[in-house]
This record gives sequence, structure tokens and C-alpha cells, in this order.
Amino acid sequence: MSNKYNVTDLITSALEQKPLEFENAFSDIVRDRIAGKIEDRKIEVSKNMFNPPAETETEVEAELETEE
Repeated sequence: MSNKYNVTDLITSALEQKPLEFENAFSDIVRDRIAGKIEDRKIEVSKNMFNPPAETETEVEAELETEE
């Protein structure tokens, strides 16, 4: 994710009262962070989608007891 703004740019534009620059910096920073979180979540979901967690031994024992 290559953004052209960082938090320092955001603060500087706020202190210098440049609202358009502030808006651009803010939007760029937020967009990159949201995209990063979405990508992380996609990876997590894809790992678990086709590899469901294995049943633990206690779950199997509980199922056997209820069947009897």
C-alpha cells in the first residue's frame, strides 16, 4: 500500500490550516488502513474456510455420550 501522505502530513496541514490538504491526507491514510484490515480479514477467512478447526477430544466424547 503506497500512500503519499502520512500522519505527519495530516498534522502539518491541520496546523497550517490547509483544509483541502488535510482532507486528502486523512482520506489517504484511512483508505490505506481500511484496505489493510480488509486484506488481513480476507486472509484469515480463507485460511479457515477450507480448513475447519479440528474437533477436540472432549467434543468427540460428548457427542459419543449423547448418542448412547
